[in-house]
Amino acid sequence: MNFSTSIDIWIEALLTLSVFSLLYKNNIFWKISQSLFIGISVGYIFSVWFIDVFEKQTILPLLNGDFKAVIPLILGILLLFSISK
Repeated sequence: MNFSTSIDIWIEALLTLSVFSLLYKNNIFWKISQSLFIGISVGYIFSVWFIDVFEKQTILPLLNGDFKAVIPLILGILLLFSISK
């Protein structure tokens, strides 16, 4: 039997085992793997959104001289920084 010397295979195997450790009981390995998977997936989704939506529909039209994208950009920034009482 050949064991893999690639570090990514070992990390994937350890993360899979740590996810399955929840079957035993709630422990620190489960919490670390859960946070890692959620963080990686949210980062990937944000980067895809930034490239496909924000950059193509806001930044590129502004660089081409189409200033109709300024109004949604300003409204979106106001929504992000709104203060509720």
